[in-house]
Amino acid sequence: WLHQIDTGIAGYVGYIQITDTGFVDEASLDNSISLDQVDIEALNQIEGVRGVYPRIQSAALASIGIKSKFAGVMGFHPDLDNEELKLPQKLKEGELLVEGDRDILITENMAQYYKVGLNDTLILYGMGYQGFTAAGLYRIKGIINIPAGELSNMVYMSMEEAAYLFAAYDRVTAVLVNIEENAD
Repeated sequence: WLHQIDTGIAGYVGYIQITDTGFVDEASLDNSISLDQVDIEALNQIEGVRGVYPRIQSAALASIGIKSKFAGVMGFHPDLDNEELKLPQKLKEGELLVEGDRDILITENMAQYYKVGLNDTLILYGMGYQGFTAAGLYRIKGIINIPAGELSNMVYMSMEEAAYLFAAYDRVTAVLVNIEENAD
């Protein structure tokens, strides 16, 4: 059961989360923090820390044809995070993202709702940092299986692409810090 707890905590909220206090009350990109405020290298050097994971988490209207609904959007570093998010085990179809990818991963529930598959295009439209319009067309590179809860309606993209989409360059909504098993 400890493995299940670790899977739930480590991938999405972290054992420790560095974020602006305003983001806790209002999950807006305007309450994000500059990456310059967090010394990731120093955090990685602390005994017992197994990894540090910057993230951009927001939401956007996801559309194709006449179907639209809001979806969570997570920007992450694929080379660093694919394993932490357990994406290789969750991949149902297609390929995982790599650093700098402009493509996206969506959940199986989203693929069924929109009746889309690999290489189809999803439109994302929302609000970026400081009121910038966030809009883009994204090719579906992979479909992952997250069967229930809020995470079953998520779009995953590289951190670089999320920063571009949301005009949140060198900003993050959170930095997750995960610890080694049995670490104090």
